Amino acid sequence: MTDGVLVCAIALFAAFIITAEFASCQKTDPIPQKIELTGDLGAHDPVIIREGNKWHIYYTGVGIEHKVSDDLQRWQDSKSVFYQKPAWFSEYVPRVRESIWAPDIFFYSGKYYLYYSVSMFGKNNSVVGLASNKTLDPDSADYKWEDLGAVISSTE
Repeated sequence: MTDGVLVCAIALFAAFIITAEFASCQKTDPIPQKIELTGDLGAHDPVIIREGNKWHIYYTGVGIEHKVSDDLQRWQDSKSVFYQKPAWFSEYVPRVRESIWAPDIFFYSGKYYLYYSVSMFGKNNSVVGLASNKTLDPDSADYKWEDLGAVISSTE
């Protein structure tokens, strides 16, 4: 089996396990069939989730960028997930830059879990990491993203 095929097989297996494990994830609220956002959010690779009466968008950027809205129309910048990149990034991606890519978020068993990817553009050295938090409200005393480290990685 070639290295490329092996990496694909591992990635598919991991995706299957993650999908099976979280197929019964709790939802915070029903998701509207259609969400209309107006204007340019300036958000690359966004993911959206609701906590209480606030909508949260996380997206590619330095430390994983974050915006909050009450009405899906007016968005305010909020705290990034990471203030500095975790040190373990360099173990998997030696020349990693500050940007963290394509986050995905879900709520499961009383916590929010945020997957994210770190890579070098045009290279096969990549890693998917995971962070968790009890709340998405930066003003809450319980607000603290905990980095859980690497989930899966690939190399040249």
